[in-house]
Amino acid sequence: MSENENSGKILTFERDASFFLRRGRRYLEQNDDISALQSMRRAYAKEPQNAEIAIALSEQLNKMQRFEESNKVLMMIDSEQDSSEVLFGMASNHLALENFSAARQLLELYLSREPDGPYAEDAEDYLDLLDDDEEISAQMGLKNGEDIQLIEDIHRIKSMDIVKGYPEIIKAYQKLEKQYPESFVLQINIALAQFASGESDKAQQRLFRILKRDSKNIKAICMLALVYKSKGKMLQAKETMKRIPVKASYELDELNNLALTYLELGDYEKAAQILKQERVILPYDTTILHHTAICCFMTGKREQAREIYRRLLAIDEYDTIAEYYLALTSSEEPIDSGDWMISYTTPVAECLQRWTYVSEALKKRVEKRSDIWKRDERLRRLMRWIMRYRVDTLRSETIDFLADTKDLEAEAILRDFLMRTDCSDESKKHAFFALREMGAKEPYGMFYNGVWQYGIMGQIEFPGDMPVPYRNVLALILETISSEGLGGAVADVAARIFLYYVEELKGDYPRLTHDQEQAFAAAVSLMAFHATQLPHTPDDICEMYGVTLRRLNNALSKIFLLFDDSNFEDLK
Repeated sequence: MSENENSGKILTFERDASFFLRRGRRYLEQNDDISALQSMRRAYAKEPQNAEIAIALSEQLNKMQRFEESNKVLMMIDSEQDSSEVLFGMASNHLALENFSAARQLLELYLSREPDGPYAEDAEDYLDLLDDDEEISAQMGLKNGEDIQLIEDIHRIKSMDIVKGYPEIIKAYQKLEKQYPESFVLQINIALAQFASGESDKAQQRLFRILKRDSKNIKAICMLALVYKSKGKMLQAKETMKRIPVKASYELDELNNLALTYLELGDYEKAAQILKQERVILPYDTTILHHTAICCFMTGKREQAREIYRRLLAIDEYDTIAEYYLALTSSEEPIDSGDWMISYTTPVAECLQRWTYVSEALKKRVEKRSDIWKRDERLRRLMRWIMRYRVDTLRSETIDFLADTKDLEAEAILRDFLMRTDCSDESKKHAFFALREMGAKEPYGMFYNGVWQYGIMGQIEFPGDMPVPYRNVLALILETISSEGLGGAVADVAARIFLYYVEELKGDYPRLTHDQEQAFAAAVSLMAFHATQLPHTPDDICEMYGVTLRRLNNALSKIFLLFDDSNFEDLK
């Protein structure tokens, strides 16, 4: 008999990362997505540097249509370690998020590294689709002169620095309006920005014009109802919703508008019917589940509401907003309407309590921060919340605190923050340099100044009206130079050269095709290599960017028209 048999004790074994990965895959076979995700998260927590585990987790997040989270996991993997799945996985997520330029860059980078790789055929198919304007517009339901360029521009404008405010956002939309005068999508976004900025009369007039052209436009009807509600005209708001056309099926964005409007108007029964249709399409979407929970609670189904917040915490254990609402719905105390927020956030009173708790920790001496971080779980959770929150309150101090911990979890929070599309670039720049201070391995993936960047970022700024093709050129330069392992100096010089060229255009941007984007990136890189005295021939650059020597020379000639010897020397 063994010693364990003599003592009567039960044998134990170490449940390592591979155990939880195997368990997660068994749950997948049983179609239990949430349990699979939980197990894979546990595996990842034990071995965050394990590429196999990280890729499995990212694939599960992708399957559950949590594309941004999937990308954040992939961005933590060294792409050289498992280039094919990392690059192709990120491209797939960006396609789903309608970040078409980022998807294109990653697909092309994948094919340049692995032209015969396991995803090469799929990558080529996706690129063919992105090049087929008519087909992709049809798949996205675009019309009235709308195209994927417009969609990307709208995403870019929506993600403009929060500090710039709605006047700048409206101005950017109106500039775009000259190019797409017939677009309903653009008109709706302008009306929404006007409404959010307090210009409800202007928004109302714009909505009237939309409905004059398309009397059954669901988004315009819903927004008009909300305008009336904001003016205290509830009867008109409810009458307006009666104009909603009856359809056999609605598009997802139409369902979103309907559910939100019915919630705002307090019609929880109708909102619940719409949300039921949405959950068929997006069963794990946080906002849809939150809205469903509100409907459940407001119609007396308190336990069902609690179950939804438990579900959200099962999906993401760090979701402190779900924590708040679970506690709220579990309380026996009377619940005031001010305790609820239709948007997925916490009320002001709760925010103030959280900020107060974190503020106390931020006062501690730097040398004690690592110990405080390790032992205070609530602080770790609330700092995650601050970095996820759209408002910059305490953000700067929290970034400094995270950098002082020198902790892998803190590093992951900062990397996660760089991928946000709804926070200020100034905060992201701060987080970027905090990661450098921590010694976190570069490159860092980030969304900065309207461009997805997968390379080393210099301290660069460019005009807010710079069109997406020109932003693509800059992103391609930074990514390619970084992927070649050439460091930040060449990238910084290349960025300065390109930005000087852009400034000299003085807002008059010639149209660039995709091939011209590649050629301009190649030309600027060649100039940067020359300026930094690194030995790269034109043939090397052509191979690096996949362009012909003729296209490279054409791009160089256009750039040199705006340069002279003196200002080129200044940019070195």
